[in-house]
Amino acid sequence: MTVYGEFWLAVDRYAITSSTLPKWEGKNEQGLGQQIVRGHAYYVRGVDMSNHPPTITLVNPWGSNGGALHLVTLTQEQWRDYFDRVTYARVGS
Repeated sequence: MTVYGEFWLAVDRYAITSSTLPKWEGKNEQGLGQQIVRGHAYYVRGVDMSNHPPTITLVNPWGSNGGALHLVTLTQEQWRDYFDRVTYARVGS
């Protein structure tokens, strides 16, 4: 497991999730141009350290309203504004 600031990068067979806050005081989730569900878990698809600032891409496991894969790409600052928890577990042997 490699940690970059508060971003977690999956290596060596880890599954990583991040959960949104149940409430956002004075924040508008639509302001990102993407829908983020309150009080919901997303899984981490990847971290791109080559972006400035670095970004984390999360996936809503429920998909979008049409059932398509729903990706959300955020900067570390945006992630801090909307998410409050990271969990991880080793997968496989």
